[in-house]
Amino acid sequence: MQQPNYTDNQFVNGALLNQGQSYIAASLKDLGASLFTAGLFYPNDLTYTLNSLSVSVSAGTSFRLLDGEGNLCGFYGTTNGQTSSSVTVDFSSLVPSSGSVTAYLVATRYALSQNSTAVIGPPIGHPDYNPSNAPFLWYTETEDSLYVYATTTAPDNISVFELFRTTFTAGQTSITSYSTANIKYAQPQQSVVPYAGNPNGKVAGVQGGNGISPTIVWDTNDNILWFCTTTGTASSAVWQGLAPLTGNSNYAFNVANATTSTEAVNLGQAQADFAALNGSSSEAFNVANATTSTEAVNLGQAQADFAALNGSSSEAFNVANATTATEAVQLQQLFKAYYPSASATGTGITASVSFTVSQNSTILVNANAGVTAGVLTGLSITGSGYSTQGGTGNYGTTSVGAINEGLTATAGSSVTINLNATSSQSATVSIGGTVLVLPQV
Repeated sequence: MQQPNYTDNQFVNGALLNQGQSYIAASLKDLGASLFTAGLFYPNDLTYTLNSLSVSVSAGTSFRLLDGEGNLCGFYGTTNGQTSSSVTVDFSSLVPSSGSVTAYLVATRYALSQNSTAVIGPPIGHPDYNPSNAPFLWYTETEDSLYVYATTTAPDNISVFELFRTTFTAGQTSITSYSTANIKYAQPQQSVVPYAGNPNGKVAGVQGGNGISPTIVWDTNDNILWFCTTTGTASSAVWQGLAPLTGNSNYAFNVANATTSTEAVNLGQAQADFAALNGSSSEAFNVANATTSTEAVNLGQAQADFAALNGSSSEAFNVANATTATEAVQLQQLFKAYYPSASATGTGITASVSFTVSQNSTILVNANAGVTAGVLTGLSITGSGYSTQGGTGNYGTTSVGAINEGLTATAGSSVTINLNATSSQSATVSIGGTVLVLPQV
């Protein structure tokens, strides 16, 4: 750091004092440049108001710009002796006559003179009094302000800094949109610099060593840290990425063979020491008894807790109704049951049922009949589509009776079963029965 140094009996004038002050200013600039990279502080404190091809810019008290020489500039205007935190910039001269252009709103340091005073010279009687001396106006302070203007030249973000950019086409009469995505933030030196993507060929950096930390970039697209391994410009610096612990399809973790239960196992060690998950006739996986639905079941647990697939007289498999040819069929799906019945007043009644069998089937028919007066004089099973295998009956002496028949039908037959009952006199005759169709195996 430089600082002025005066001695007794030394003649001190304005030039000498200004030189001493320049030492302090230069030291402060060096300090700023060594702590932060050139860029904007709090750019969100800028407000833009669009009006046709003009934009009004207002700055809050937090906004600052640090240029490449270490000058920390505020938004104070460009009129000496005055302070203003807003300015209006006209873009109309940048609209092209054909095609399109990218236009930039930029800012650069402006030395603003402040605190004016009249200098009248030494008074009468002073050894330096000069009667011909003319009074003049002088500013006692120089403020690092900003000159804001529009241009089609891309700023370097070292001495001239981008605030926003927009695109104009021929004949455009107003600013319809703008982007602040490319502004450069001031960053602490050697801090983590945000960049959207791989910094190789895009970001300048410094290689670490000799007590200096490398430049670090945080890839905001892929959530990866990058370290500069070769110092260079944006096009020549070399960067090495470090994959996050959550993994990334572009990166691999290199690890030595594991020696404890808490260490990672590399692919070679896994292939050498462990059986493949698709199994092997010479490999066995030892597992504890499963306690959840996602755990493996060992042989002992399977034999103790589950019935063998070939069945057992003491085991039953509960299954839903089968819907495809490969599913198990429960007992009640092996046959179909029909329940014909009828009741009427007269001397006879018939109850019928009709169906089609899909394969060769045995049909078991059971009928029961009764009359409210007289005697049950007839009870029979008739129909079509089947052949009789024989059966038994009991009726003709009482008011009730029963009959059973065994029938057979071939695949595809349309079968009709009639249950018939007659009475010795007009009465209420009732008949009901069960028809079971059992496919033949």
